[in-house]
Amino acid sequence: MNKVDIVIAGVGGQGNLLLAKLIAEAALLAGLEAKRSEIKGLAQRGGPVQSLVKIGEQVWSPLVERGQADLLLGLELVEALRNVQFLSTTGHAIVSRNFVPNPLPFSQSEMLARAQRRGFILISALDLAKQAGNAQSTNIVILGAASHFFPFGPELFQEALRKNVKRFLEENLKAFQLGREILPTP
Repeated sequence: MNKVDIVIAGVGGQGNLLLAKLIAEAALLAGLEAKRSEIKGLAQRGGPVQSLVKIGEQVWSPLVERGQADLLLGLELVEALRNVQFLSTTGHAIVSRNFVPNPLPFSQSEMLARAQRRGFILISALDLAKQAGNAQSTNIVILGAASHFFPFGPELFQEALRKNVKRFLEENLKAFQLGREILPTP
């Protein structure tokens, strides 16, 4: 599969836009085309942020239609559940178990149960990011786990990290590796 349609769901400040940029950069390094688009709600205030990324041999538009995403990358549990309609029936949702407190009338345990019923791959991304030395690297942990589902190897994501991340580079490289190790190769 040389085509991957990705939806990234999170809230402002979680590194959603950086994650989209890293995926697109790695695809370009692999010789593929990449297009991305972001929808920033109240990102400055922790509001919803959605990024769409399409990679492939020929990409005309960054838009991902409902039911067409190969990957749903959730940096925040509630936002991942809000974006599940984009996931295809054969797609994979790789989602952080962590969630930002929200005004919804659902408990964290109920949200986790909903995610499990949907077949989400839930990862303790915050714990792994802390283990890597930077709690803000949860997006990179998710990238490491998702890297198994791309038509190119992890070294291109690592190269994209080196090109785009200057602060905490070593911690981010470690976070990527920890995320990669959490899932077996499909």
